[in-house]
Parts: sequence; C-alpha cells; structure tokens
Amino acid sequence: MVGYSQKIYMKIILFVFLVTPFISFSQEKIAIVKDTVLSFPTKTWPHSPVLQRNIMLSNGVLLHIGSGIKLGKGTLPNGDYNYIATPSNTMEAKLKASTKLKSIRIEKIIKKGNERYGIKYIFICEGNYIVQLEDGIASGEIIMDRPN
Repeated sequence: MVGYSQKIYMKIILFVFLVTPFISFSQEKIAIVKDTVLSFPTKTWPHSPVLQRNIMLSNGVLLHIGSGIKLGKGTLPNGDYNYIATPSNTMEAKLKASTKLKSIRIEKIIKKGNERYGIKYIFICEGNYIVQLEDGIASGEIIMDRPN
C-alpha cells in the first residue's frame, strides 16, 4: 500500500518530467521570418518606385539595403570574426579582431537555394564583406537590437 507522502512525491516527480522539455527548449533564437519585396520611392524620380528586398527577422527587425548591422565580438580563438569575411578561401579573409568597425551597412541581399532544400541569405556589406546573418546572430558576432 502506498502512503500519502509517497503519492505526493510521485506527483512532484511526474510534474518535473512533464515540465522539463518545455524549459529546456524555450530559448529564443533570432531567425529570418519573412522575405518581402517592397517598393520605395526614389529621391531622384518620385514617380518611379524602386523594388527592394526586405528581410524580416523574428524579433521584428526589418533589414533592407542601406540598413546597418551592429558588430559584436569575434568568435574565433584569436578574436577574428568567423561569419564576416571577404570573398576568398583563406583565413586572411576573415574580419580581424583589430578592426575599428562598429557597424557595417548592407549593400546587397542575395537569396540562394529553394524551398525544398532550404534558403540561405547572403548579405554583401560595405567593404565587400560577406555576412552570414543567421549564424552571426546565433554566435554573437552580430547584435540585433529590438525595434523601438
């Protein structure tokens, strides 16, 4: 026969086993939610809007050509950036830890892949840097503040 205190312990243990998966998988990850193309009026000719690719992140930030990306600290052992580099196959292509850059501006957004195998966005920024945004945000190399 099971006593009253043993029933309470069993209920507590059952509760812990049921709640643990929700706690361990509730971490926030910033990811690309929506890819849209919006029209913006140009300063040179207001009657001909320009279509521009916009990327909506899961924290509400809207990235487009001309918006800035704030840099954090590099994640390589020597302090260099792993997800921000120039187009090359060598380690010298990585953005160095000794850089004075605090932010870089997006110049081009490239969409690669398809729905079946996955889509990857590549951001070409000023200084001819290629930025892997999602990986950079996850590692802390890129800091995305929430919109006001």
